[in-house]
Amino acid sequence: MWTEGSRFINRSNRTTAIAGMKKLAKEVSSSPYKSLFVCPEGTRTPDGSLGAFHKGALVLAIDAGLPIVPMAVIGAYEVLPKGSLYVHPGPIKVVCGDPIEAEGLCYDDREAFGRTVQLAVQSLLDQHNEPPPPR
Repeated sequence: MWTEGSRFINRSNRTTAIAGMKKLAKEVSSSPYKSLFVCPEGTRTPDGSLGAFHKGALVLAIDAGLPIVPMAVIGAYEVLPKGSLYVHPGPIKVVCGDPIEAEGLCYDDREAFGRTVQLAVQSLLDQHNEPPPPR
């Protein structure tokens, strides 16, 4: 994945993680592509609900001046529940919302920015979520 431009942040050491995020923000800012894909929850939840967002992805967007496009992945929990080694057949739908601008925001805006992004993702889930088919 590294050859495709993927970067991984080691979150086990806070200082190293912050330095890695700042380096990544500079790389993205100077790149002609100007896009990132991050999973701000960091992991899947035990029940498939939307989990709390980590601040790193939000600060990265603010530092790089990039908008966040909220995305909801619907059906993934039913196909591969957390802790399961078995992939169940079923549909997965990815829904994208409108970009939420981070340009002009500063570090102190991260909490409000995070609430805005999380509400946008939850709204996408609420609008597009259908009850899973019975097994």
